[in-house]
Amino acid sequence: MKNTLLLTTGLLLSMIASSQDLLEKSKHQHSAALALLIGGGTLVTGSLIWALTRSNNDNTGYAKYDAPGIVLVGGLAAMLGSIPLFIASSRNKKKALTAYFKFDNYVPGLSLKFRL
Repeated sequence: MKNTLLLTTGLLLSMIASSQDLLEKSKHQHSAALALLIGGGTLVTGSLIWALTRSNNDNTGYAKYDAPGIVLVGGLAAMLGSIPLFIASSRNKKKALTAYFKFDNYVPGLSLKFRL
């Protein structure tokens, strides 16, 4: 009886902890994905503005687009890199919520008996 109670308590606590850990991991992944998306968008916008201002100032050929082009590719890569993080964040959030609801449905209550 004592072993069963300890095992059940340990199992319940581990389910709560893993659900909270998954939810926290999901929040961190979502924040990182937003940072990549916003940062990549900023780089793309900045590189386009940079390239347009260089094209209006001088006519030295296509070499003037090298640096803005590199920044543009870096920004696009950052934006594309945010997609897997958004997907993983969503998957971890769903796992955390289903684990929490399963825990909530299967454990109606606990009771303790004391000897006097």
